[in-house]
Amino acid sequence: MTKTAAPEPSKKSKETKPEAEAKSDKTAPQEPRLHLQCRYYWKMKPQRVFPLTVELPKKKEPPKIEGGVVVVRASIPGAEVTPQEQRLDVTQAGNKVHFYVTPLARGRLPDAHLEVFVPGQPRLDVKLGMRASGQKLAGTLLLLALLVPWLIGQYTVGPWRPTGRVTYSIRDAINPNIERRIEREGRPEEVVGKNVKEFFEKDIGKKPLLNEKWSDGPEFLSDFVLSESASKWASSTYEWTLLAVRDFRLRTILFIFLLLLSFVAWSFGRPRRTLVRKSIPLKQSETPPPSEVLTAQPVA
Repeated sequence: MTKTAAPEPSKKSKETKPEAEAKSDKTAPQEPRLHLQCRYYWKMKPQRVFPLTVELPKKKEPPKIEGGVVVVRASIPGAEVTPQEQRLDVTQAGNKVHFYVTPLARGRLPDAHLEVFVPGQPRLDVKLGMRASGQKLAGTLLLLALLVPWLIGQYTVGPWRPTGRVTYSIRDAINPNIERRIEREGRPEEVVGKNVKEFFEKDIGKKPLLNEKWSDGPEFLSDFVLSESASKWASSTYEWTLLAVRDFRLRTILFIFLLLLSFVAWSFGRPRRTLVRKSIPLKQSETPPPSEVLTAQPVA
């Protein structure tokens, strides 16, 4: 007589705790959400009108809301907003409302935001980073691109080139103790140095360190005279500028460089748009919403 083996007890599938929680999350009903999109200019020009649009995404089905309308209010300090409040129909995807923003101040517009009122829900704020700026920098650089090369040309090779006579001293070849002062027509760089030195001597007067040696001062400053140093620096600067204008086309290089800077400043100062997406969870309120929900006041 053969013995039959007893059937083994069926093994129950064991699920780990994370898997069970994930499974319960999938089966649990998800709370409805209201998805909003806000298109606006985050960089604007003062005293210009810019649109601000709040809309529902076209590819997402809007949730069912009591009354089918939410109230949207635009609060932008430093700007005039028309209208201040709109009612958005949320019964159909793609619906939108429009605001028009006119900046009155320059710089950052602090605490710019949208206030969204959903029936039976607390107020929700949507932050909007905004600033208003003009094109003063671009205009200034463009003006410099025209004026600076022209002024340099007039002052180096044009009719404004400095002219005059300069005086210098030489020692006698026979008797070195005798100095002779000779006056001649000076080169432009010599005239520039002479004019700078005369400014310190005639307009400021005799003062230590400025136009005469400081005999009672520290030893390292005993031979320093500001008028002589400034005269040499001005003369050398003019000489190198004249060389650059004649041989290296300094005026053309400056014009192109300042023009490029002006274009870059204009590009950064242009009005720019952005898109902000906000998802609003619609929680069930413990108290039923009032009969009149189309107001701009949050429900307590």
